[in-house]
Amino acid sequence: MQAAVVGFLIRPNLSRRTFTITTQQMHRLKQRIVSDLSPPPAAAPSSFVAVVALAWASFVRAKHPAGIFSADDMDRLGWDWMDTVTRRADMDRLVNVAGSTRFPEYEATDFGWGSPARTELVTMNHDGQVVLVAGKGGVLQASVSLHPAHMDEYKSYFLSYLG
Repeated sequence: MQAAVVGFLIRPNLSRRTFTITTQQMHRLKQRIVSDLSPPPAAAPSSFVAVVALAWASFVRAKHPAGIFSADDMDRLGWDWMDTVTRRADMDRLVNVAGSTRFPEYEATDFGWGSPARTELVTMNHDGQVVLVAGKGGVLQASVSLHPAHMDEYKSYFLSYLG
């Protein structure tokens, strides 16, 4: 047990980038997703769905994981699903996406000096983390934490798909 705790506390060398997605880029991203699907969906995806899809696709392109992955396994794995997943999963293939629509980062963090120029989650300490934050003026921030060997390819695909 001691080795597991020590291994958990050791953080790998990670690269962190924050991508700012404007309302125009978001509109183009949604249009591109709709045009790439066959048959086209009845409605464009939400901003959250569009950015999570782009983050996942960028992750897959950058890391080249094996062709098999699982999603939404909680019901099939029973009450101890997290223990089962962590024993079976290749941790290099996990992507964790988080965000909150209930915490206005830019308004809530004005301590009298004006609103911050940028906010970011400090605890992004794992390979494959993505945090979505609503930015100023309708933009969306997507902060990504990856191993440095994968960040350039991730960035290239992410930005190219935004057009």
